[in-house]
Amino acid sequence: MTALPLGSSAEISSRRITFTVPAGMDPICLIIDVDGRVRSGTDVIFYNQPAAPGVIVQGRSLTIDADSIDPDVALYCAASTDSGPIGAGRCSLTGADAELAVDIPDIADTGAARCVKLVWHQSYWRVEAAMESYSGLAQLLIDHGADVTGPEPGRSAAERDSAPGTKPGEAPLSADFRSAMNRALAIFEDAARSAAGYVAAVEHAHARLDAELSASLEDPATRTGDGATRARTEAQRRADDLEAAAQKRFDADSQLLMSELKSIDPQLPPAMATWESASWFTPADQPASGVRIGELSAPDRGSLRIPFCVPTPLARGIWALSDAGQPPAEPVLTSLAVRLIAAADRIEVDLIDPVGDLSDLSHLLAPFLARPAVGDSSDIARRLADLEGAMDLVDMQAQSGVIDDDPMAPARLLIVNDLPFGWDPSAQAHLLRIVERAPSAGWSVLISGDLAHADADPLLMTIADHCMPLPLSEHGTAHDPWVGLLWSVRPDALDPRSDHAKRLVTALAARR
Repeated sequence: MTALPLGSSAEISSRRITFTVPAGMDPICLIIDVDGRVRSGTDVIFYNQPAAPGVIVQGRSLTIDADSIDPDVALYCAASTDSGPIGAGRCSLTGADAELAVDIPDIADTGAARCVKLVWHQSYWRVEAAMESYSGLAQLLIDHGADVTGPEPGRSAAERDSAPGTKPGEAPLSADFRSAMNRALAIFEDAARSAAGYVAAVEHAHARLDAELSASLEDPATRTGDGATRARTEAQRRADDLEAAAQKRFDADSQLLMSELKSIDPQLPPAMATWESASWFTPADQPASGVRIGELSAPDRGSLRIPFCVPTPLARGIWALSDAGQPPAEPVLTSLAVRLIAAADRIEVDLIDPVGDLSDLSHLLAPFLARPAVGDSSDIARRLADLEGAMDLVDMQAQSGVIDDDPMAPARLLIVNDLPFGWDPSAQAHLLRIVERAPSAGWSVLISGDLAHADADPLLMTIADHCMPLPLSEHGTAHDPWVGLLWSVRPDALDPRSDHAKRLVTALAARR
């Protein structure tokens, strides 16, 4: 390890580097602009807001990835403690090709130390020893332009979006629902960051406890006897206090987000709202910007359930995984179909059901079916060829500049059940071409089927690769795109035989 004296600099060519602080301290990263100040609260990465593009905090270390960092910014890596005293120690900065160290001074009680400045220069990091001590984390943040008087970094979408004089969650969505998808994503992001902060804070409390217990064993005064008992008791108390504070912050965030979800539900377009929302029976001036396909939750992190929404038109088909032991696919396909119908201004539905499992759904969607559902395996290829021909016609008109006589031509929804049972290769080939072209044509495709033996069927596997898999039970999981935490996925379901489903479809048909 090479020591980096104050004011000196060095280079590390590794694109991915790790900054580590001594035991008992917390790592902080500040993403700063050319004026040496953070641009917003999200540019402060620490245990309570442990991730930003290119930076993630884990325990006593933070990892920085040059490929995800804004090339126009610099970064300060720092260390802080709120439970001093901390003796003089060393922070380290490691990459595949080098390991540097910067000494930090004693901290008597609470304090912070800015350690190094990092700037990415196309193929290497320039590392400067920029040591400076502060009386605490707040002073470090203030000195670099962060607002420590208002809501802390990572505050919820409700706090960010509410206008002066309104309560969180009461700021109305725009009248044409254009902001609905963004609001849903903002709530999910806030939930993910809050959960990550909680997880990181608990891990930090456990790591600090381990470090303090190890330190007490190395000190003869606290190794045995009453001194050891007091040291262990105090270390456990501090860890419990940190964990309790993290739990309190997380519970407060969750309550705020649940309040916001409840408040905006009546304002969401039906395709994204709960089944109980009044918006299902209120005419909408504009189509929705997304559809709700389920809910995301983390039972070990509380009762918060976040709507799982995807933009429309669908960027990929959706495959409901009806493997052995899974619940029936029909309620999930019903939910998806009704929401996609609600999201479209006009739509026509084609349904392929050779095993007859979707008879209730076929009856429910009768007002929107372009033709009777396909129930005979021998008719599948013919129906799909017709749909593929309709796609070809749309493409030819677009390429020739011909404007359709009907500027409000309906969208299309294809529902396929129990693939590949009873399907011949030619029918699968037609389906593959439709699935590949559906996003560009603005069509939606819903498929259910068993993929247990798909490895032996390359054509089926290729179709599946063009779809988003949706497990039919809560055993499905997904990582969020912001901090990478794992969430349980529960698909939305609607019984096609229920009176509520019939009322919803009747209301949608009346708007045609």
